[in-house]
Amino acid sequence: MIHIEVQGYRDVNFAKRMFIYFYRILDKYGMPVTALAIFTDDNKKFHPKSYIINHFGTENVYKYNTYKLLDKKPEDFQDMDNPIAVVMETAWYGIRRNRKKLTDEGLISLKFDLIRRLLKKGYSREVIEVLLNFIKKYVRFEKSETIPIFENQLDDFLGKTKTMGVKEAIIQWYSEQAADEREEIVTKQVTERVTEEVTEKVTEEVTEKVTEEVTEKVTEEVTEKVTEEVTEKVTEEVTEKVTGEVTEKVTEEVTKKHILNMREKGLSDKQISELLDISLEQIQALFSSKE
Repeated sequence: MIHIEVQGYRDVNFAKRMFIYFYRILDKYGMPVTALAIFTDDNKKFHPKSYIINHFGTENVYKYNTYKLLDKKPEDFQDMDNPIAVVMETAWYGIRRNRKKLTDEGLISLKFDLIRRLLKKGYSREVIEVLLNFIKKYVRFEKSETIPIFENQLDDFLGKTKTMGVKEAIIQWYSEQAADEREEIVTKQVTERVTEEVTEKVTEEVTEKVTEEVTEKVTEEVTEKVTEEVTEKVTEEVTEKVTGEVTEKVTEEVTKKHILNMREKGLSDKQISELLDISLEQIQALFSSKE
């Protein structure tokens, strides 16, 4: 006999429960029993494989087969010619859904992929209806508005399988999906290309304009600075030169005026020379040009 137990959550007493089921089945039917525990939870650490009792020298070890769905990958279900593989793959996506790694759009695509593979296997209508119902309801959509979208697409797809045949319907479905995917890729590439060219053009024009304005501003500021410095330097030099010339001229005229006043008072040039501390030659030079 086969005992299959599906466990979808962590239970510290699970192994003990498996042992209880084992001895009750054995006691009731008196036949060899093999057991399989299928874990569909999302806890990686939860994976009990045996139940051990050890009391005062009495020991009982009960081991059973296990199947941890979370440890599997979608590829593990792809080539299995078994409807249960579709069920297990659907449950696997259910775990992914619970772990918040699958969007409604992605879930629709995955459900249809499962349905297409199911139809291609050629199972009986009864088996397909049971599995379709399981696929539709086991992994629920996050948004309620996604449900009618999936239902309409499913009705449309299944309607085509009745009129066209499974093979033709699948081929058409893939063609439509490919067309949608092609359009999405083209739109994405065109958008990226346009964005790139526009960005490049705008960057070029902005750089050119900024460079022009900066150059103009820098030139203006440099010219203003240089003009200011040159003006200051020239003004300083001219002022120094003019001051020297004016000072010299004024000094000469004042000295001549003092000498004339002294001469009028009867002082000789020698006396004037000693008083003003200048030589007789300098006194004569002051009056030589005029005389």
